[in-house]
Amino acid sequence: GGRSDADKLFWVGMEFLDSKRVKCVSFLDRSGSGVTQLRVQAWESGSNTWQNVMIEKNHQPGERRNISLEYVSTTAPTGSPSTTLTPSKSPNTASPTSSPSAGQPMMHIHEVRATSVATSDIKWRPRLLLKVVDSSQKPLEKVSLTVQMKKNGKNKKIKTKCKTNKKGLCRIKLPNIKNEFDAVIISFVRATAAGIIYNGSSNVEYPEGCLLFSTDCPTFTIHAPSRYVVVYSDNCSDHGYSDISDADKCSTAASSLGYDISWGPNGGYRDVVGGCSIRFDTDLFFNAQGVCDPSESVDWWSYTECKCADWMPCFCIA
Repeated sequence: GGRSDADKLFWVGMEFLDSKRVKCVSFLDRSGSGVTQLRVQAWESGSNTWQNVMIEKNHQPGERRNISLEYVSTTAPTGSPSTTLTPSKSPNTASPTSSPSAGQPMMHIHEVRATSVATSDIKWRPRLLLKVVDSSQKPLEKVSLTVQMKKNGKNKKIKTKCKTNKKGLCRIKLPNIKNEFDAVIISFVRATAAGIIYNGSSNVEYPEGCLLFSTDCPTFTIHAPSRYVVVYSDNCSDHGYSDISDADKCSTAASSLGYDISWGPNGGYRDVVGGCSIRFDTDLFFNAQGVCDPSESVDWWSYTECKCADWMPCFCIA
């Protein structure tokens, strides 16, 4: 029985009330659902870390393995040996950084703040802040966190890391992204600290209902900031914004701002403000600049003097 951790590793351990010298470990798994790699580790109290005693990379599932343990030090390990198991159906040759065991200090990611901000007319930057706490919810300082980022639609990954402050907060520096990419995808690499073990099974749910960096939710997405705003008077330039320059971008703006369009975008109207505008929350207009005539349809109900209005707002680029 049992379940694998976030790295698809299984841990089998034994605790002793006092120091024991373990000279042999005997291991037998099932041939149909066994493992391809196993490790024996012992807790080293001097460094507060788990140390590999033996590694077997080509284990044959279903065959009993009697492992004789030889120590290079004359000091017996104070902790219990722990066997690390890698399922044969999903091999993983990465070295484990720690081994969960009863009584060991644990840490997990308690909070995620993922936002984005425009940095220029052509780029934006994802922002990521993680908070790490121990099992009693106390913030932890000097925890090193490493994550990977890749642009939506691309395979290349960028690895970056940070270290938590006294409040347990770790601000990960992510690079500027060109506007042609609408999102980035974040995945977990590792979390390390002296004398404490990362326990991803206690992570916060992010997004809601999904355990952060778990097997079911190994990644999450940071979306580009909305580049569009709504104005209800005058023109985009009067508010310090730029006009939307074509019909496709007009449709993108409406969608980005949450409007459900049933008509348009259409243009060529002499009584409709230049640029991108909307009427009745459903009818989308894109009028090239210079088409609208302030003297057109002055007595008509739709007259706006070629300006944005409460009932016919404009979409602009921020």
